[in-house]
Amino acid sequence: MLIGNNIMTTTVPIALRRIVDLLLQLFNWAIEILDSKVIPALDFFWHSLLDLIELLNTAENRETFKREVLHPLGRVLQKLETKLPKKLQKNRPLQWSLLLLVALMLFYFSGDSSIEDLREAGELVVISRESATTLYQVNGALAGPEFDYLSSFAEFLGVKLRLDIRENDQQVLQAIKQGEGHIAAAGMTYYPPLEEQGYLFGPGYQDVDVQVVCRRNQGKRPRNIEDLSEKELVVIADSSYEARLFEIQQQYPDLNWDSIEDSNVDDLLELVWRKEIDCTIANSSQVNIKRRFYPELLVAFTLEENQSLAWNISPEWEILSDSIEQWLARIENDGSLLVL
Repeated sequence: MLIGNNIMTTTVPIALRRIVDLLLQLFNWAIEILDSKVIPALDFFWHSLLDLIELLNTAENRETFKREVLHPLGRVLQKLETKLPKKLQKNRPLQWSLLLLVALMLFYFSGDSSIEDLREAGELVVISRESATTLYQVNGALAGPEFDYLSSFAEFLGVKLRLDIRENDQQVLQAIKQGEGHIAAAGMTYYPPLEEQGYLFGPGYQDVDVQVVCRRNQGKRPRNIEDLSEKELVVIADSSYEARLFEIQQQYPDLNWDSIEDSNVDDLLELVWRKEIDCTIANSSQVNIKRRFYPELLVAFTLEENQSLAWNISPEWEILSDSIEQWLARIENDGSLLVL
């Protein structure tokens, strides 16, 4: 079985035709390796890889290679395992080694190109919203917890920070999912089930607790999930908080809540303070900041402890996850994390 040029869905520039040929040779080598000597095969692979690196020494070639070769090839790889010869299907170590090799190539080439392109563009586009817990205007200048983190990260990358402000969390999430920015930063907590919906979270940059928040002297204080059945609980629709409630509801079927769109946690905390709703859910960072303005807000009980605040990353810029991790390590080591 040989893999031919049918993996290409578009015309490849002349400068990259040799790359395509080399990739095809690599896959054919993988299929035939069981019938050949290992050392000559590895020698062939090594020289082929050197040729690939030499041809990918310009940003233009790397970007075209990523778009025209790696992306179609990735789709082929998903179906490749079931179509391999029986000999290769039975050799699990070799099969997984080959898949790992291709994954590393995808990461290496697309990653270098993406960061280089970002620096060439000169700006980090961040989708966010204005609030006391994210960023806000002070005498004509921007400030706020998220703004401080974002400014530090942009400086780490060596680019300018450009903010794309949206009205609420739902607009922020929709925009980043559609690739309208590099990252989205709106004080959101990491929640794995949301990744199944296509949201990509970066490394956590701050630990918080997820809390049920009500108002002092507003009826009986709920102290657990069962007590919430007597309260009007309102959360943001399609948020990580609502996703948590759906999961909890499997164990507590009497748990009910209302969800609203086109709003954010800060607005709901204000509604609690105004006695328009009984309770909502927020993270401890949001609660601590809002209580400076609304001291009557009360943490009824903690829903989950030690959860991470994390930025959402555009699917096209997954490589930024490593950059965020490197930046976090640096600011932790030099002590600037404590200042932020």
